[in-house]
Amino acid sequence: SQTVATILENEHPQTAAVVLSELPVEKYSEVLSFLDWGVRVSVVNRMSSCGIMSAEAKRRVAEVVCRRLEAIASPVLSLESKNGGPGGPLPAQSEPSLRKLAVVLRNLGKEIRDGLLGAIQGKNRQAGEMVADLMIVWEDIPQLADRSLQKALRRIDVKKLALALVKADNKLVQKIKSNISEPMAAVLNEQALLVSAYQREYIEQAREEIVRVLREMNERGELAFIEEEFNA
Repeated sequence: SQTVATILENEHPQTAAVVLSELPVEKYSEVLSFLDWGVRVSVVNRMSSCGIMSAEAKRRVAEVVCRRLEAIASPVLSLESKNGGPGGPLPAQSEPSLRKLAVVLRNLGKEIRDGLLGAIQGKNRQAGEMVADLMIVWEDIPQLADRSLQKALRRIDVKKLALALVKADNKLVQKIKSNISEPMAAVLNEQALLVSAYQREYIEQAREEIVRVLREMNERGELAFIEEEFNA
């Protein structure tokens, strides 16, 4: 939230109002709290006009904000000069920076987020694809809102889920078990006995399949995160 506020602090209040209008209420309130009082008043006064803006106008706002985000992640996203032009190979150490950027983007409204992703991909396709993937990783499951996770788990084969949970972090396991029905939990426990000896590569493949379901939901704007709901 503070990163987004820092970006918006130096933008026109109308730009800030458009971005804030796309955020969940809790996240909007937190970002607003980081803005100076004068900026805050100007932004709030403009919020009422955001709903009538066209998608194209919002995309232009997204491009402006994206340039600021790129400046924050410039060691990663300014790749043309270092890696032979747009789409060049990314250095291995770039992933942590891209992950930070991905987490910032996933907390934005879908339309703004998609606009920013599109701008990043226009600059470096590989970086854009990595950011999209890094919005959701296996370790993020405990941060998913219960309703979103329940919806996702209904789409996942229980055998695949049992395999994915082999040697998984206990917090993650408990998060999943607390969001499935008793009949499904019983089947999951039975399957766990059958897959406990599987090789690591098969476990990773199962986890990737589950993450792929989550990424598809996130792309459609169907995922919510605890960090959004409780201002984390």
